[in-house]
Amino acid sequence: MSDIASYITGLRARGIAATDLDDTAVTAIIAEALSEYSRYRPLVLDRTFDTIADQQKYTPTEMGDVGIVTVLLCLWNPYQTGDEWDASRTLATLGVPNEAGYWHLPSLDIVQQIKSAAWANNYGGKGYQNDSEGGSLYLTPLPDSAGDKVYILYTKAHSAVTAILSVDRDIWLDLLESYCCERIAAEVDAKGTGGRVRTPEYEIEVATKVAHWEGRAQKKRDRFIQKCQAGFAACGRT
Repeated sequence: MSDIASYITGLRARGIAATDLDDTAVTAIIAEALSEYSRYRPLVLDRTFDTIADQQKYTPTEMGDVGIVTVLLCLWNPYQTGDEWDASRTLATLGVPNEAGYWHLPSLDIVQQIKSAAWANNYGGKGYQNDSEGGSLYLTPLPDSAGDKVYILYTKAHSAVTAILSVDRDIWLDLLESYCCERIAAEVDAKGTGGRVRTPEYEIEVATKVAHWEGRAQKKRDRFIQKCQAGFAACGRT
């Protein structure tokens, strides 16, 4: 985990010079890029919550985290009291601890496959359904008692850059570099004439610079997306 100053240093090492974008501009870009980073590579957390008798729908608040975006995995036993799907039992199957207090899981597709197989094997496919409106979920069948433990694995947006795991630093810097290159290209294009005579040679010079920065931005964005799709999802422990 790193702070903003560390990421600025990382971008400088990648060739984003202060003469192209100063620290203030880069800091603003870091804040802007965090929401997009969370869409592609959110935090993946796990926790348990208790059922409420005769209540089928559970909101993020009732599940214990108002920041829940999507529930990826929900495990509970609607037929036996006290069968808790805890982290040591489930995450031992999905991954291994990698960074103090955090887990790194297989791709979300693999998580979904494990989820489906587990329910088909244990409960005949019964379990839960996500609410199409976001974070909430429905338990199936309707819980008939209070206090049964429900284990969930879910996504959550990053609240600050310090929450990004150090093993994801390179991916995060790819996205930041893409944002920086896009900003530089826009500024080069806007300042292209600078009051000078628009000779064909000068226009070619400006167009070449803009194309360079735009091409670099696209390359880094493509790399970021490819790594997110093929890599590991970070799972923080609550």
